[in-house]
Amino acid sequence: MKTATVYAKAVSVIERQTGTPLSEDGGKAAALFLLCRVERREIVWSTAKHYASAVRWFLRLRLSGVSAFDEVWAAARSVRPTAKRGKRPSRKARITAETLRSLLALASVRDGGSHRAAVSVFHASTLFGLRPCEWATATWADEAKRVLVIANAKTASRVMLHGPFTGRLWVRGNGSVRRLVLTEEGIAAGVREVVDSVLEAERQWPWQAHRFSLYHAFRSVVREASKRGEIPARLSRLTIYSARHQFASDAKKALDVSSGEVAAAMGHSAVRTAVASYGRRSNGGSFAPVARPDAASVAAVRDLRLRPALPVPRAVPAGPSPSR
Repeated sequence: MKTATVYAKAVSVIERQTGTPLSEDGGKAAALFLLCRVERREIVWSTAKHYASAVRWFLRLRLSGVSAFDEVWAAARSVRPTAKRGKRPSRKARITAETLRSLLALASVRDGGSHRAAVSVFHASTLFGLRPCEWATATWADEAKRVLVIANAKTASRVMLHGPFTGRLWVRGNGSVRRLVLTEEGIAAGVREVVDSVLEAERQWPWQAHRFSLYHAFRSVVREASKRGEIPARLSRLTIYSARHQFASDAKKALDVSSGEVAAAMGHSAVRTAVASYGRRSNGGSFAPVARPDAASVAAVRDLRLRPALPVPRAVPAGPSPSR
């Protein structure tokens, strides 16, 4: 298993640095070593947590207990670095219809089909929110071309066998497939032709085989558009995946986030994924929704919480008032 291999390497590093096998002292030396490194700012907190998870995995596997390690590691909260609260990092800049028209026009006069294929994927992903690799399996449900069926690229449902969450069910994605139903406005706007164009581009330039060529082809079109002044300078670093961020911004503004519509459209199992990791709602409004997820896709969204639950504060026992 990949996780076991990574954890075994981490354990070997810990034992080599401390000079004490974990099986001898139950991980006490390892906990002290990690605490010292964190306190001196020699390793970041995420790295320390990774090594701690590896130690727990080893102790559960060999000694069936981690109490000795956890007793010492409990002091880690006191030496954990305080998170810096600064300005939120900016997300993808807003993509407008004018931006799309400029990129499509430049790609249409380029030699070779890779530029047209790359911009076609970008155009369709802006409207439907698919990952670039998902167009390889996207199909129409029938000849009426009203329902687009997409195989989710990131989906999983299995019990974790290693790490601190051993035994828990890991669910990723809202099922193996999701379905997007075209709206009347989308049909009137001609989005069927957009989908047919990207499906044809996928047949000629399969993403899995030509993803690097398509990525560089798209970047060359963006650089030329920026050099000519046809797109704003803040969009000069656009990538094909930026289309999915723009779709998320538009969906947050037009669809119901709390009911799971946005998560279902994007293939997520939790509504907070798009809220926390994708474009801002304030950047939305560039494109009206051309498709909505069907009821089965929305029902497959498991977690409807917008943010993680806050811990319940502990009750402080009342004691005698201090004497003056």
